[in-house]
Amino acid sequence: GLSLARYSLIADRYAYVPSIGLCFIAGYAFTQAFTKHRQLLSAVALVYIASLMIYAHSHLGVWNSAYSLKEKLKSTIEERKDFNELKLKYN
Repeated sequence: GLSLARYSLIADRYAYVPSIGLCFIAGYAFTQAFTKHRQLLSAVALVYIASLMIYAHSHLGVWNSAYSLKEKLKSTIEERKDFNELKLKYN
């Protein structure tokens, strides 16, 4: 079975319904802004998507295999300033 704290379930349940209203408000605001500033928002979206593509392409070597991904994760964790403190705390 799946054991979860009762309070985490209650908190999630009360967040779903209000988020629907916020999504409608955000969608309405976006459509209003898009009709007025179509070229600007299209350019911003294009730059954002291009930056995500470049970022993903730069990480292809890391994502090549599970071994390379684990090595990158290990080196990133060991480069943290508080690595030795965390190592002592959790060992």
